[in-house]
Amino acid sequence: MENIANNQLSEELQELYLENKEWSSELSFLEDESRFFEKLFDNIISSAIDAAHISKLKFVSAILIHLKNKRIEIKALVLEHQAFLTSLLAKPGKMIGLELLDKNTLIMDEVKALFKESKLAKKELYQLIEEVIDQQKKAHLLKQSLDD
Repeated sequence: MENIANNQLSEELQELYLENKEWSSELSFLEDESRFFEKLFDNIISSAIDAAHISKLKFVSAILIHLKNKRIEIKALVLEHQAFLTSLLAKPGKMIGLELLDKNTLIMDEVKALFKESKLAKKELYQLIEEVIDQQKKAHLLKQSLDD
């Protein structure tokens, strides 16, 4: 009976480990996506912004910095948890408690919250880009009509 319980526990630990690896992969995706948005923001949007959009520019910039810091913090937490799970899998028969599941749930909630915040940040960034593009189109059309 104890062998069945150990096998079941091992399978559950492996499932937690795989879930944790998935979080790590998702965080890597967020890092890549964030690098793209930071380059877009720094190199293109910032240079096209006029005085009317400065406050929104500062707001979006603050959001991107906050998300970067939070992503770094959560990634460290995920990697630490992954190392702990690896050590548990390497030593069968090791006792675990509900704290492990609680920590796993906490990390999962943090990852979900980060994705939700990232989605909102992208929405703000897209809105800013649309406003800048619309303004540039209007300025271009105005200049074109004055040239005619």
